[in-house]
Amino acid sequence: MRNKEEPPVHTRTDSFALSKWYADCLSDRGETSIAYYGVARWKRLVIRYSSLLTKMDDAPVCTQYSIKKDQEPLSEGSTVRWHSRHLGFEGIWTAIDRGYSATLFSSADGVVEWQCLQPRGVAEIRWRNGQRLSGLGYVEHLRMNVAPWKLPIEELSWGHFLNCTDSLVWIDWRGPYCTSLLLHNGRPIEGWEATDNRVSFATSGSLTLGDSAVLREGQLGVVALAALSTVRKLLPHRILAVNENKWRSRARLNHPEPHDGWAIHEVVKWPRQPKPL
Repeated sequence: MRNKEEPPVHTRTDSFALSKWYADCLSDRGETSIAYYGVARWKRLVIRYSSLLTKMDDAPVCTQYSIKKDQEPLSEGSTVRWHSRHLGFEGIWTAIDRGYSATLFSSADGVVEWQCLQPRGVAEIRWRNGQRLSGLGYVEHLRMNVAPWKLPIEELSWGHFLNCTDSLVWIDWRGPYCTSLLLHNGRPIEGWEATDNRVSFATSGSLTLGDSAVLREGQLGVVALAALSTVRKLLPHRILAVNENKWRSRARLNHPEPHDGWAIHEVVKWPRQPKPL
């Protein structure tokens, strides 16, 4: 059954709704491709956005953007397929670990619903020119009807680790509103903490991050929203000034024996909201 593209429904013309997909593929050597697809509705605007970020060997990061209407990802059973005519690629992800869903935020302003469809899957991306990337991958779908500049959050730490035996996914929101979540092979784990280069959990489990390559860094108004020049001037400063740092890192999971793999992780920082007078 096809996933609904439509974000949560609103009746007010000033409301906000977003449906955003993220999927990636990492080879054994760490070659990386990350695909994004989103549809946002705000006031009377409808914004469609897709991009493909690729990091091959020692080559610089290459990012393609499109704001044309494109086919959204299709989830059927344990498989997600994604074909982008405008970006010239097709990807397929087949789940290994079971998925997990959670409400990350809920208030009178709206909700943030997170669906991790594939904490770990077998992934392959094929380009129109015949190039191909295969390995392990990750897929998530975020739906929200609260404007991101209204979220009571100051910092987000997010990431996931993959190898042939394990997956680890973490979300850590900090600020006036705090929430955190850790999945090991698709199952939630209590009692954990994350620092810049380490995730510790249970009595002896840990993930250590090192040998990192920068995938993206800077303010969203300059990097992630680069293709939206026509609407950036309409967006509030608090979202344009969000600072994102995303890395691909070699990582080692100790749980209980050490196993190496790859991780994609990021730290996102929001400008502080002014205090009411």
